[in-house]
Amino acid sequence: MHQLIGLWSIDCLFGPGAQEDTFLVFKEDGTGWIEFAHHVTCEVDTFHWEATGDGCIRIRGDRYFFDGQESTSKFNFDRLPYIIAEETTPDGVNRPVVAFAQPVWLEETRWGLLRRDVTELTVPEAKRFIDG
Repeated sequence: MHQLIGLWSIDCLFGPGAQEDTFLVFKEDGTGWIEFAHHVTCEVDTFHWEATGDGCIRIRGDRYFFDGQESTSKFNFDRLPYIIAEETTPDGVNRPVVAFAQPVWLEETRWGLLRRDVTELTVPEAKRFIDG
């Protein structure tokens, strides 16, 4: 299993937590998504990813959802270097933290691992954004 596989969160790197979070999901089948989750709105980019073997990954955007609208994702990285190190986060948990060499979402470069098993996670559906 690749070390990036899992559900990653920005919020777990801060305490005591916020009303929103940005999740980054890498699945073993080479799919994934980045999701900005807030109580009022959600935004999702789905993608395909692969490890390039040099401490980098390649990401190719697929679909983008925002406020009930769907379009083609522009979430693309040809060569995205990263490192993963164990850190104690403000919630007192010692967890893997991934740091990318460039911002992945807005100015964010770091995510903490919430859980490794993402087998049962599915991409949020467009209907979810229409219905709220």
